[in-house]
Amino acid sequence: MKIFGELIIKVEKIIVINKIRKEYYMDFFPDIEKFHQWLEKISEEIPKEFYKYLSGGIILEEDIKLHPKSRSERPLYVLGEYRNFNIGRSIAIYYGSFKRAYGYEEHSYIYEKLREALIHEFTHHLGSLSGRDKLKQEDEKRLREYKNYFYKNDN
Repeated sequence: MKIFGELIIKVEKIIVINKIRKEYYMDFFPDIEKFHQWLEKISEEIPKEFYKYLSGGIILEEDIKLHPKSRSERPLYVLGEYRNFNIGRSIAIYYGSFKRAYGYEEHSYIYEKLREALIHEFTHHLGSLSGRDKLKQEDEKRLREYKNYFYKNDN
């Protein structure tokens, strides 16, 4: 019985340490101005031809955006979004979602995730222009996997 009690204490210490770590790193999450600078730097690396018909450009939103199928026990944050409306096409990046999802990570990791998200949304844009957005099918597959995992006990 003593071993079990010690194990609980160790697990509780790990949980407290992880909570402190997250709170510590959240204080160092880049502010929105720095994040915007990163986004501009990454966007400059993307070939200019890829911007064709992206009339609304890249928009940095301060919001936290959850996917409509998100579950509270494991939030599904929307980091970026390709928008294709009658008035034009644009890419939105959600600063608040990044902060919630990666607030405790090192800057180099967050920067790489931002790069991945922007390239992901540009891939949607190019797929939309070609009429074959295969990435959309992959996103739908990942969403089905998420739903199958979290909704398997729901009726």
